[in-house]
Amino acid sequence: MGCCIYARSILGVKLPKPPFRDVKKRGCSHDEAKSVFCGECAAKTWITESEPIPGYDPDSSEGKFGRFVILEGCCSESPEYYVGKILGETSDLMYSPPGLEFVSWNVLADIDITAMKADLQTLLEIHGLWDGKFGIHTFGFTSV
Repeated sequence: MGCCIYARSILGVKLPKPPFRDVKKRGCSHDEAKSVFCGECAAKTWITESEPIPGYDPDSSEGKFGRFVILEGCCSESPEYYVGKILGETSDLMYSPPGLEFVSWNVLADIDITAMKADLQTLLEIHGLWDGKFGIHTFGFTSV
């Protein structure tokens, strides 16, 4: 078993907070609503659960969010989340001959950046996740 260190670039935004929301739900199935605890089963009447924002599937292999992806960076005390289009990725296991470091094709040529920014802004403002810092973000993550 080994550990790979990756660098990934994404065109989009770094989210100002995780892409989850708190939802108030019933703690049990009984009709009690006014007390803190249910009189029949002693469970909390209401509980708060964290769930992904609508449209985001954190269980998918690519973190799909509409036409975009949400990726979690690493190597910080708290998780950092990025949303947009992946531009490139490299790892410490990729070999590049001396003088020919990682070279990629121009993926930006096929992206309408103005339209993409507007789409992301519309999608994220609904959830209070747009901070206007649209650009290319590069971050690291590991795979064990």
